[in-house]
Amino acid sequence: MAAASPSPAPGVPDGLQVWLDSDSITPDAPPGGILQVGYTFWDTRVGDFPNVEGPYVKLHPAKGKAAPSEAIIDQDFPGHVLATVTVPEGGPGKLEVGLRANGKDTPLTIAGTGPPPAAPPQDLITATIEPLVGDTVVDRAFPLKVDVNSRGQWDQSALPLPDEVIAVARHPGGPGLSTGDLRRAGDFGTPYTGKLTIPETGDVEIAIQVPVAGGGNYEVPGSVITRTVIEGGRKASAAPASASAAPVPTSPQPAAASSGGIPTIAWVLGIGVVVVVLVLVGRRVLADL
Repeated sequence: MAAASPSPAPGVPDGLQVWLDSDSITPDAPPGGILQVGYTFWDTRVGDFPNVEGPYVKLHPAKGKAAPSEAIIDQDFPGHVLATVTVPEGGPGKLEVGLRANGKDTPLTIAGTGPPPAAPPQDLITATIEPLVGDTVVDRAFPLKVDVNSRGQWDQSALPLPDEVIAVARHPGGPGLSTGDLRRAGDFGTPYTGKLTIPETGDVEIAIQVPVAGGGNYEVPGSVITRTVIEGGRKASAAPASASAAPVPTSPQPAAASSGGIPTIAWVLGIGVVVVVLVLVGRRVLADL
């Protein structure tokens, strides 16, 4: 990287640096082609990305006397500019970045290429938690997958990324409830994966933090998602218990049967017949006498 300019340009705040994200200009890009370049402003006095006013970017031609092309500026996050520029006649030449105030352009010296060396890692990346599937249940571990990418157009190898990041669960505005370690299995761009368990029900936030040199964990801006943690298991039904079913009527019982299986009534009728026969026979005998 080139050394920082020893003194600011006239009209530029003391301590303000500008860094080119990467060498992204294609040398043989044709006139009329579209290029994108990124720049990072860094304030050495406070060690932070400043909100600059009036940034501009121009692309001068490599050959000839064509007018330089002025870029469309998008300040996509504090201290960072994404410039979209048309290649002028004569091909892409020198890039000029500076500040514009009261109609006057003040070019700045480029301090170097890549992220500002003093910038904290958590401010150089984005961390996006992939959508969670199903309910989040109290005291039940669930998987997390986090995509970590460069916040600017920096070369991925230039970012001081750790091998692991930390997921932190907390009630909104409250202290942390639990943490989970997420590790990256491959190169930069590979998701960080792991598990997290939340010990309390209710609304929670899940944020991603990175450990930094010297100790401590710092939250990645914009990484927070919200989630509602519920109790596990089926809830008891609130409907009243149903009344007991009425007893089923029984069929009339058949007449009692003798031990041999012949109903008692049959025996009674049989005996009656025998008695009648005996009476008739007795009368016949007496008449013959």
